[in-house]
Amino acid sequence: MVDGSAPDLRLLAPFLVLSEEGSFTRAAKRLSLAQPALSQQIKRLETQLGVELFVRTPRGVYLTPAGERLAASVYPAFEELRRGVAETRALAQEATIDVRVGYISSLGPDIVPRIASILAREHPRFQLRLRVMSFDEQVAALRLPDYLEADLGQLHVVEIARCRRYALLPAHHPLAKMVELDLSALAGERWIMPSGTYRSNLVAACRTSGFEPRIVQEANTLDAMVGLVRTGLGICIHVSALPPPEVTGLASVPLRGDLIPLVTGWSGSPNRSLLSAFIEVARSAARLPQAA
Repeated sequence: MVDGSAPDLRLLAPFLVLSEEGSFTRAAKRLSLAQPALSQQIKRLETQLGVELFVRTPRGVYLTPAGERLAASVYPAFEELRRGVAETRALAQEATIDVRVGYISSLGPDIVPRIASILAREHPRFQLRLRVMSFDEQVAALRLPDYLEADLGQLHVVEIARCRRYALLPAHHPLAKMVELDLSALAGERWIMPSGTYRSNLVAACRTSGFEPRIVQEANTLDAMVGLVRTGLGICIHVSALPPPEVTGLASVPLRGDLIPLVTGWSGSPNRSLLSAFIEVARSAARLPQAA
């Protein structure tokens, strides 16, 4: 009886294995099948094609002329398929993974370059696309509601490091030689402030220290604020897990007070191995010991 439906292509693999082994016992073992199951698969293929593919003998099996014709057609196709799979896996190993990272400008001089350098060395498949963004811009990019006014249930956050605040002052400033300062010591200064949520948090910290900051200029990047401080226009605050790099004409003095957590956040369901690698590298770059 001939099965008029299209043959089940999944049956071609056991057909080829049996033709190579010449034995149902050996072929079943190679395929991790019970021998009766393999016999049923071969019989089903023969029924679908309407022709016997093997001659069964007490010493084993061998191909009929029809079986030889089928094998001659199927073998090259399977070899081509194996090559295609191997090439696809090789491409997958070589393919880069786009990693888009938004970060506040204060991380640009130290932590972000360290992260990029370690990732390039240890995870060359990760292609970083870096963009300076304020906290508010980062939240908007994640399509989340405002940080201060809404539940962040959609945002996953892990701590990367603990940061200190540093007062950035002109090198000739009377406080430039201090080892450490209270925020209240800057009450009479002219302030260059960042914009957005960071400004709101900093103004709140000043008020907690007993004064209202006299803001003379706003800027949205650390580079811009540093340039303004160097002109003598005022002072600004730099937040980082690492001491700020030395800049000609500028002094940095650490502020007393609690350390501020530096976090990385994401939404949705990112690649878990990518995420773990990025967090590990970011913590290493910020010199924070791994959590147990």
